[in-house]
Amino acid sequence: MTGNGPQDKLPLDRALVFRDDHQGVLLIRLDSRGACLPDPSIPTFWVTAPTRSGHAAGFAVNGQFRLDIGRTQLAKSHDGAPVEENVLTCRRLGQAVGGAMIELFDATKEEWDGVREQLGLLRDVSPKDFWRSVWDVLATTEAVADPLLHALLWEDRAVLRQLIAQRPAMPTGLAGEHDVLTRLDDVRAKLSGVLDDDDVAFTQLAAWPAFRRRWPVGTIVSDRRIAKLVSKAFPDVANSTSAVWLLDAIQDETTEVGVSAETAALLATVVTRDALREWESRGGKLVDECQNIRAYLADLRFQSASGDWAAARELVVGPTSGAGKGSVDKDELHRASFAPSDRVLNPAYRGPALEFFLASRVELNAPATLMAEWLLAARTPDARAAALRYLLKGDLGQQVAGEIRDRRAGAWIEELNLGHLAEYGFDEREQVEILALVGTSRAKFVEILGVRRR
Repeated sequence: MTGNGPQDKLPLDRALVFRDDHQGVLLIRLDSRGACLPDPSIPTFWVTAPTRSGHAAGFAVNGQFRLDIGRTQLAKSHDGAPVEENVLTCRRLGQAVGGAMIELFDATKEEWDGVREQLGLLRDVSPKDFWRSVWDVLATTEAVADPLLHALLWEDRAVLRQLIAQRPAMPTGLAGEHDVLTRLDDVRAKLSGVLDDDDVAFTQLAAWPAFRRRWPVGTIVSDRRIAKLVSKAFPDVANSTSAVWLLDAIQDETTEVGVSAETAALLATVVTRDALREWESRGGKLVDECQNIRAYLADLRFQSASGDWAAARELVVGPTSGAGKGSVDKDELHRASFAPSDRVLNPAYRGPALEFFLASRVELNAPATLMAEWLLAARTPDARAAALRYLLKGDLGQQVAGEIRDRRAGAWIEELNLGHLAEYGFDEREQVEILALVGTSRAKFVEILGVRRR
């Protein structure tokens, strides 16, 4: 039932022909790379001669169809639908051709070189390439909507339904290692949203351990390229496949305890600040999806320098993180130099791991009131020196100074003198400015400056 060569006066150089002596012929145009895309000059339905029925397709159907009175179009009932006689003709032809398609599939698997030569295909064309081209020609929204073509291709035991139910001949529509042919019954999910819109992101995510365990190759297909069409053709199949979103994959890789530096580096292969902004810029439903992702990321916990776990917004990035120029604000690095260790991000989060942390942190929760507490609780000379320098040069230095003036009683800041400030590396001008900022009393000020004069 298969062959190649010019057929029935059609303007073709090469064709794949499925012939049943009782039901008719399905002819698929070929070029050197496989099945051809639609040609408007070739009618879809023939009754020995071409008719004016059908959309422009990459294939032609010749059968004993009932024609209208003018014998140029297929007969229709009063409501404009095809007459049942023609539907039955397509249905029977589809059942016959479906079996032949399966035979051809088996031949391409067992004797591809011979089949490829017989069909006149180029040497670099693979069986996957060929069957994907057949799918592209036959599996169209027009074929699903047309009652006759639906009966030929999509009904139970029709051409495509037989083929993809019994053989892995349906493309997944995905990139990377998931770019394979699969069987209809092997598909358990459809890739949706960002991952279905961004092949590069999906290719990276496909390497995530949890995703690999949950979705073996061939069990997931593209929603926009494959699943949407299949669900229209087979409504019974649509309810059996679940949607897989980027957020699902992130959740599978994270735990309630927190995101380790190793896991953060893995997630950063897909999820970064730039990626989120770029997806949002595409508009539509991707904006809502990214908002859901950001909401989830905001609640993730990361390890602090003390070994405890905290939400990203509660942690500042320190100089030892290796943050590149522009990735972290200098003011934040300064804050980290006097923050307690349980409020500083663990330095193990470097490079990609740090990027994922920053993508998760919507905003930093380190206001002046909190930094005042850090300053007053500072114990080491380095931390105290860094805190005092923040009063001079930090973005919120004046606000922090205002907070500690009201809470300095009994704190180390109350005993601050010129000797301490000199030890911390401040020059004379800075020493005087700091004493004023921390609320040193006039009497104390006079006493301290008197000591300097002596």
